[in-house]
Amino acid sequence: TLTETADPHALVKQLNEYFEEMVSIVFANQGTLDKFIGDAVMAFWGAPSPNPDHAADCCRAALACRRAVGEAGLVDDHGQPVKIRIGINSGDMLVGNIGSEVRLNYTVIGDAVNIASRLESTNKVYGSTIIIGPETRRLAGDRIVVRELDRLAVYGRAGGLQIYELLGMAGEFDARPERPRHDVRENARGQQHGVDQTDSDVMLHQRTHAHGRAGDDALTHLHARFLHRRAQQ
Repeated sequence: TLTETADPHALVKQLNEYFEEMVSIVFANQGTLDKFIGDAVMAFWGAPSPNPDHAADCCRAALACRRAVGEAGLVDDHGQPVKIRIGINSGDMLVGNIGSEVRLNYTVIGDAVNIASRLESTNKVYGSTIIIGPETRRLAGDRIVVRELDRLAVYGRAGGLQIYELLGMAGEFDARPERPRHDVRENARGQQHGVDQTDSDVMLHQRTHAHGRAGDDALTHLHARFLHRRAQQ
């Protein structure tokens, strides 16, 4: 909502400052800037130079972007803190100079790229900031701290795609002492918010982390409302 009532000159200045910070973080973590899409930044890792740690570097960059936006104290037209959404996915992609004779863009295309875009928008469903796909989770391994979210319905993929919320880097994740944790398990049938939950075991861990008390995050409340609606049926 930054564009609804903002002064155009002030908006351009704010966006340029935002882009400057985001791009510097991408470069500092061995990423390649692809393009700006409106107020979004698209970047990729592993090209033009090979990078065996591309998954972990990308996750580190995403967390730094989230932290930088929080520290900048940006607010929207309603005075609320500006929040960003990030989707990360790893896989085979076609990379190169793509375009026309008049203009080319060094970019990536492919199914893995499309899924990253889908993960970015899926943050709106869960109230999260950073969602990563299963291959990124596998490649980054124990270098990252994640929470399993759900299985996302993806065309052409039987059983959907396992998705995770990225919480932090291992060794840097500031967790408070463990409080009693409750597992909420519910077998759900059908689709909700485009998330394939058919015959799936939807498991939610109330978590304790540096940003809040156990169970006070958006996903906890979302799942609690979902279970409450099912109890009323």
